[in-house]
Amino acid sequence: MTTIDLSDRVECRSIDDDKIIVRTSAPFVPEDDRNFAYQAAQIIKERYDVRSGGWRY
Repeated sequence: MTTIDLSDRVECRSIDDDKIIVRTSAPFVPEDDRNFAYQAAQIIKERYDVRSGGWRY
């Protein structure tokens, strides 16, 4: 048997640019709009009209 990690850590920071940046240490996880964290940030930005700054996940 082996242990596996069943959780993710998500950190949100305001940034100067009006964009979303996703960074991951896992090479198989996409860092673009295919990433669920990116998609969640995009929904938040659209729903709450966030334009001054972005999100980093």
